[in-house]
Amino acid sequence: MYKAQLGGLNALITKKGILYDFFELKEVPLEKVEPFSSSKSGKKPQLPEMEVFGHVIEIILQGRNENAKAIGKEKSKTYHNYLTSGDPSHSKGYVGLYKEVAISSVYDNIDMRYYFEDNSLRYDYILKPGADVRKIKMQLDGSEHSYINEAGEWIFETRFGEVKNTKLLSYQMIDGEKKVIPCKFKKDTDGNIVFDLGAYDHTKDLVIDPLVYSTFIGSGVPDYGTAIVVDDSNQAYITGHYYSMAAGNSYLNAGQYNYFGFAAWNIVVLKLSSDGSSLLFATFISSVNGANMAHDIHLRFDKTIHIVGELYTLTTDPGFYGILTPNGDSVLLNWPIYGNYGDHPMRSVKTDSQKNVYFTGDCWYPSQPFFPPVGYPPGGPFPPISDTFFYVLHHPVGRFW
Repeated sequence: MYKAQLGGLNALITKKGILYDFFELKEVPLEKVEPFSSSKSGKKPQLPEMEVFGHVIEIILQGRNENAKAIGKEKSKTYHNYLTSGDPSHSKGYVGLYKEVAISSVYDNIDMRYYFEDNSLRYDYILKPGADVRKIKMQLDGSEHSYINEAGEWIFETRFGEVKNTKLLSYQMIDGEKKVIPCKFKKDTDGNIVFDLGAYDHTKDLVIDPLVYSTFIGSGVPDYGTAIVVDDSNQAYITGHYYSMAAGNSYLNAGQYNYFGFAAWNIVVLKLSSDGSSLLFATFISSVNGANMAHDIHLRFDKTIHIVGELYTLTTDPGFYGILTPNGDSVLLNWPIYGNYGDHPMRSVKTDSQKNVYFTGDCWYPSQPFFPPVGYPPGGPFPPISDTFFYVLHHPVGRFW
């Protein structure tokens, strides 16, 4: 399976065809969030709760070759790491990025390719000599209405608006020149989308090339950058947190969906080239215990990446201290840090040449009834109280002082 992303769209290339996940994110009003507040200390949540409105459309290739294989082409130097703190079995490092995905023999003598052009997703059918275009049958699932308009565009409706398969172009290369072949979408008697193709030279390859277009794509995923550090080669490491679309309900079933929840906030670590023109790697870190927020990043002399922040749970927000390998492909340490009471976010981290680690942060806890703040009635409710802390973790003893 391969995944492509645009603002407001996730596209998954599967064995059955392609799945489009169109989505929009909206901030949840505070009154709706209160029953699921991230902190029992009275501290206001630091990140907005997001509600996801989505619509999954699946295009299934009927009669396809079940043994067809998808292969990524034109691999990028950039790679992604997907890590789950507390569960290494669900972590994956060095995930490659590709400019296109090619599928060979999706039908007999028919290949496919998916790729981006001008920030739009395109797909091609490549018919080799001996191919029968009538074998291509696309079944639509998840949309209540689809049709072919007077311009010959295949249109299906979503909760957000219409999506067009448009600018359909069919051509052959003859003596070095592109020869356009008449082609249009149509529906067969079973409601499948097929191609009505004009006469062409069956001894040469033919390409059928539609464009997937929607005016409403553009509601992207929110993210926050919180800290940056630069190494001796002037390469920058940036950390922060982003809203993960993978959290909450599964969105792999065709049709409409909604969900909201704090557990979708995860950590990201990026490494940029010294001139800022290239992304060298991106590491995405989720947690089995709740959402994550990163507040600071530090590079130790051995190039390991040190991050501090807090977990975002339904009961309290403990701090955490994490260490990544220099390439960001695995977690060396994942250490939640709890205070005696209330929230305990870690705000900053530094190390020295002896591998000692220095932390600072703050503790949040509710005011106690026997310590009523000035100006508040006995019995409350009272505002939260915060204190600042400073920790030193000595190496190799592993104790706080």
